[in-house]
Amino acid sequence: MRMMALWFPDWPIHAVALAGGLGPGHQTGHHLGPGHQTGHHLGQRPGQRDEELALVSNHRVWACSAAARRRGVRRGMKARAAQALSASLRLVERDNDRDARAFELVVEGLDSVVASVEVLRPGLAVVDAGAAARFHGGEERAAQLLLDAAALRGVDCLVGVAGSIETAVLAARQGQVVAPGADRDFLSGLPTQVLLAEESLACGRDTVAALCELGLSTLGEVARLPKGSVVTRFGQAGQRIHHIASGDLVRKVAPAWEGEPLDVRGTPPDPINRVDAAAFYARGLAAALHEKLRAAGVVCQRLKVTAVVNVAGNEQQLSRTWRTHEPLSEAATADRVRLKRPGFCSASYTGVSSLTRV
Repeated sequence: MRMMALWFPDWPIHAVALAGGLGPGHQTGHHLGPGHQTGHHLGQRPGQRDEELALVSNHRVWACSAAARRRGVRRGMKARAAQALSASLRLVERDNDRDARAFELVVEGLDSVVASVEVLRPGLAVVDAGAAARFHGGEERAAQLLLDAAALRGVDCLVGVAGSIETAVLAARQGQVVAPGADRDFLSGLPTQVLLAEESLACGRDTVAALCELGLSTLGEVARLPKGSVVTRFGQAGQRIHHIASGDLVRKVAPAWEGEPLDVRGTPPDPINRVDAAAFYARGLAAALHEKLRAAGVVCQRLKVTAVVNVAGNEQQLSRTWRTHEPLSEAATADRVRLKRPGFCSASYTGVSSLTRV
């Protein structure tokens, strides 16, 4: 089994640029594996500049541009402290919806290359590398096609390939292709703290800190511990960390649900091409799905959104799979239909739409 992760560093910063025309100002670089660099180097647009920009949440820096980091701005510092470092620093409120809307541009491109794309968060997606390689005649060829399809001017993309989703995500942060069967060797030298660098890994900060305090400074040291001892000491959080450190294949990309499907379907009376109309329609579908979930006594952490849309006069059925580590609320489910609906950027709903717990 081979998994491929595509990571777009500083995505929230790029989302601001895409939403408002601001250019981050560095070259586009698509990177595949150690020593390999693929894709386009498009340079700067006329008048583009590397702006000092920070995204703020609860009066603290949540993300910042490379230019801001060069001035000493760091994630987690107070907004006022960041402004004191540079009078030219621009502060923008964090907006998850903006990040997701912008990332839809990328995912639409990936959809044109592979059949199943799973979005872990805006700025990070995974695909089944084995299936893509078989269809396109090789892993490297498939990766190149995905990079080309996801290309956005001024935005870097790093690819990681490995035997599990979590290992591929960590490999993507280094632009590394891990050889088949070498996941554990790759992971063994990584610092334990790397688990906190990627939120989609969902590793508890307190548990990671406790492991580090015990002197387990690398993932290799964590993996060598007896799994039972880790679970006894740290519970489910420890079990997840041990799985990641060991390179275990916990799940596949967008796997098929083996139980009774829980889904809802609806057909809008008229084509939907406005955000407010989509919001109203999405709330109805979300409410119906969550009523079924409550009746079944289950929650939803992986949601498949499917819709018949009109793209440039042609009707198509498109779908998107979203995975979360916390159960989706009714409002969060509606958001994934309203803001991340398939074809958001270029289509309108015309036919049957469905939400499925997968």
